[in-house]
Amino acid sequence: MTPAEKSPLFNALFWLYIRGLLRRHFRRVVFRPAEFALDRPTLFIANHHTWWDGFFAFALNECYLRQELHLMMAAEQFENFRFFRKLGVFSVDPSSPSDAGAAFRYSVRVLRQKGAPSLWIFPAGEMVPYGSQVRYRDGFARIACAAGELQIVPVVFRAEFLKEQHPEVAILFGPPFECSGKTPEQVFALGCSELTRLTKELDGRMARGELGDFRVLVPGRTSVSQRFAALRGRA
Repeated sequence: MTPAEKSPLFNALFWLYIRGLLRRHFRRVVFRPAEFALDRPTLFIANHHTWWDGFFAFALNECYLRQELHLMMAAEQFENFRFFRKLGVFSVDPSSPSDAGAAFRYSVRVLRQKGAPSLWIFPAGEMVPYGSQVRYRDGFARIACAAGELQIVPVVFRAEFLKEQHPEVAILFGPPFECSGKTPEQVFALGCSELTRLTKELDGRMARGELGDFRVLVPGRTSVSQRFAALRGRA
């Protein structure tokens, strides 16, 4: 288990780079504003279907959440991006009981920090092709119950080609819930059901084009069709 070593300077410089990447590769990134307190310790549990998901979480934190972000990453991936430590990323090797135990204790300490710490976990444990059956792991529930006073917020990301040249990204938060009075098994079951429900809701919204209550997080590229439409408008 490799802990994070956050660097505000590196964070600021890396955000400039990531913002540029998002603007070049997507039409836009939009999200529906959260209905939970931003000044409380928060454990985010999210789906994981694309290479971009960690960057979407990073963009949310930079532009909207403004929390003390930490993110758990599988050790195999982490070894290729060790500089992510400076952004709040730490590693875990679930195949090693001692490493998993160290990551568990570290996660609990992060969530017990003063202020508004946040921890992002992808319960699938790996990237899963969209539409495939997902088998979630229960680590997030055990961490949440051990950490105590916090809120758990499910989040789903969806990148989709709609009516433009570049894909659009939509992010949907679910309602927060807490561990008080619940066993880890109950927290796990609730978290999994909420991720499934949110995925279906976001799928339906994007299929019907119902994103009117979403806000732009990162504006993206102008498509060829939009440029042609602008030229026709000038003619």
